[in-house]
Amino acid sequence: LGLNSFIINLVHDSVITEQHPKEFEIMGNLLRETLSKTILGFFKKLFNIDINYPLDIEVKSCSHWDYNEEK
Repeated sequence: LGLNSFIINLVHDSVITEQHPKEFEIMGNLLRETLSKTILGFFKKLFNIDINYPLDIEVKSCSHWDYNEEK
């Protein structure tokens, strides 16, 4: 997509990203789609696991890895 934003690290159940100010919405949408829907096919293909319950994620944007400073 030619974005300036990118993933820095994954820590347990958190994805740390560096986001361009104009890309907050598109990054949130990409993360939601990838981590709650696309990953189901990955689990099936790699591990032969069918996940039959919904996966949901929460997206927060902060200037630092501090959930008290939500935008």
